[in-house]
Amino acid sequence: MQIFRIISAILIIFLLNTATSALAANQSPAVTGLQMHPSWDLDGDTINDCELDDTCDHTIDYSKPRMSPATPSFDCNKAQLNSSEIMVCKDPRLSILDRKLNQVFRAAKFKVEDTNLPTLKAEQRGWIKGRDDCWKAEDHQQCVYKSYLFRIAELQAWYRLVPANGPVRYLCEGTPKKEVDATFFVTDPPTLIAEYQDSPALMYIQPSGSGAKYQGRNETFWEHQGEAMITWGYDAVEMRCKIMP
Repeated sequence: MQIFRIISAILIIFLLNTATSALAANQSPAVTGLQMHPSWDLDGDTINDCELDDTCDHTIDYSKPRMSPATPSFDCNKAQLNSSEIMVCKDPRLSILDRKLNQVFRAAKFKVEDTNLPTLKAEQRGWIKGRDDCWKAEDHQQCVYKSYLFRIAELQAWYRLVPANGPVRYLCEGTPKKEVDATFFVTDPPTLIAEYQDSPALMYIQPSGSGAKYQGRNETFWEHQGEAMITWGYDAVEMRCKIMP
């Protein structure tokens, strides 16, 4: 009788431990506190992928399967015919970029201060209008593709969502009044944010025969063999700059 009780106790403990382990395996340490569907853990580390890049969104039910990366972030049934959105819906490459931009935009919103959130949203609406105007371009599809690439890189750089190198300080024309700080970001395409006289500017890398050349709206930065040629402003005079020790 005593042996039977001991065996029964061992069996109960074993069943409880098994149930606890199974429950723990199905629990997600994600910020939602809900069960996590395996599709949200592509690297198999039991941590929701969104936690690794600060893109977790409380409006998403992480217990449900993740949508295919080739599915846009918007409803294709509501897209207008012959629009840029229809093109995105039909092109898996553009659909993937649309979902990536959606994730990057959410990450930017997470970092931005509440007072600046309306500005970020307004800028995004302006970008959407620019993307939709790509129908005027000679190559509609390529225009939309580049529009996504540049917007993703822009948000990643401004909101420090990717690794960066810098700031690197350059002394221009040998005078402290003309110092330029440049931070280089690992985006696609590569970008830098330079600051000159309390004015920041975002620039994208450009093809060049030598060195690294970046172009902004009215600014250029061309570094070659330890020196940089920088222009700041429309029709401005080029400045010769060197890295400060």
